[in-house]
Amino acid sequence: MENLEEPQEQIDLKQLQEKRHNIYGDLDKYAKLCEFVEKLKAKHEDYQDYRLYHFLVGSTPNRELSKIDFPEDDSVEKFINSLD
Repeated sequence: MENLEEPQEQIDLKQLQEKRHNIYGDLDKYAKLCEFVEKLKAKHEDYQDYRLYHFLVGSTPNRELSKIDFPEDDSVEKFINSLD
């Protein structure tokens, strides 16, 4: 069975990690990151089930996660790239 939340294209985590590092070093971008995280938490009750949520906030999930990224406008990948 196909996982519908699996991205069609591979996510370049190394590139996203560099961009995330730059966000953490810029107070304006970091404030936007914090707002985005709060939006995800309010909108998605299962936010902790997504690998890229943990990647964004720098946490380690306590179990294997099958979901990669949030859909459409809530995509962590799109958010990080939008701040570049």
